[in-house]
Amino acid sequence: MDKKSLLGLGLIALIMGVWLYFSGPSNAQIEQAKKQRDSVARAEALAFEKARALQQKKSPQQPGDLAIIKVSDSVLMQRERDQYLDFYTARNGQAQTCVLENKNVKIYVNTLGGSIQQVELKGYHRPNSVKPLQLFIADSSKMNLQWSAYNSTRMFASSEFYFKIIEQRSNTLRLRLETSKPGSYMELEYKLPKDGFTLESKWLFTGMQNIFSTTEDQLQWQWSVLYPSQEQHKSKEKEVATIYYKNTVEDPDNINPMAS
Repeated sequence: MDKKSLLGLGLIALIMGVWLYFSGPSNAQIEQAKKQRDSVARAEALAFEKARALQQKKSPQQPGDLAIIKVSDSVLMQRERDQYLDFYTARNGQAQTCVLENKNVKIYVNTLGGSIQQVELKGYHRPNSVKPLQLFIADSSKMNLQWSAYNSTRMFASSEFYFKIIEQRSNTLRLRLETSKPGSYMELEYKLPKDGFTLESKWLFTGMQNIFSTTEDQLQWQWSVLYPSQEQHKSKEKEVATIYYKNTVEDPDNINPMAS
């Protein structure tokens, strides 16, 4: 590009700059436009505040956030009554720990659910310990009876209810889950022999025919336990760790939960 071309481009740029300067808005016009924009913004903000204040006055609990609805204790109580029906009376109580004991074993039973929560074996201990060996503790085990009721419209679990102590001796415990129907209740009975490790448990049902569902097998026994390691070495644990069970008309059998 020669000098004449560069000079021509410079003149064009100068002419455009002069034109933009004289054709654009003056400083006074720019200031006036700014004032108008600020005035409109203030008016819109004022209108928004008035509208929000009016909305809060009409709906003080709904300023834009979700309102917290408080439910009275009586309403909550009625909801629980509707849910548990005849079993509602056993929903309230205080958990107690009962002990069954002989020379071989000590068993702790909780009246909340009637479940066995801890078992200790006397004369046995873990390696490097003198304390009685604990088969399991409350935090690692769960025992539960589930049943269907009211034509299969409800499903309940024994862990939801407080049992009353009907009989308690060193080797016998009888607990009762009462309903609001006179003469209708469930009993859980534990018996421990004077010598040995076998605990007998038995469920008894009285006057429950109008509560239990009759169209299906409605009773389900559930037991889960986090089996603690008792032996010093894992290989020995796998050899001896065993759980025995017995069906009604069959011989006892065992499973090995530690097998892999």
